[in-house]
Amino acid sequence: MIRKLLLFFSAVLLFIFLKDNGLYTWFALKQKNSELKNQIARQKNQIQLQNQEIDSLTYNMYYIKQIAENKYGLVKPGERLITIVDTTKQK
Repeated sequence: MIRKLLLFFSAVLLFIFLKDNGLYTWFALKQKNSELKNQIARQKNQIQLQNQEIDSLTYNMYYIKQIAENKYGLVKPGERLITIVDTTKQK
């Protein structure tokens, strides 16, 4: 009798844990949900940084000048671009 009861409860527990809507599936979905929330937070942060970059490139003339000089090597008429080469670094 006890053996049959134990077998029955084991079957019920397996059914609860392993069926499609069981606890195992619930834990897996909870983990996936957490991962997706973290991904959304990272992407929102990236969007905010990109919006700040857009604002700087739209309205901040000093920032635009820095980008033009540093990234593209542009200089005003009459200015000279001086590049400092570090010869102390060994390859």
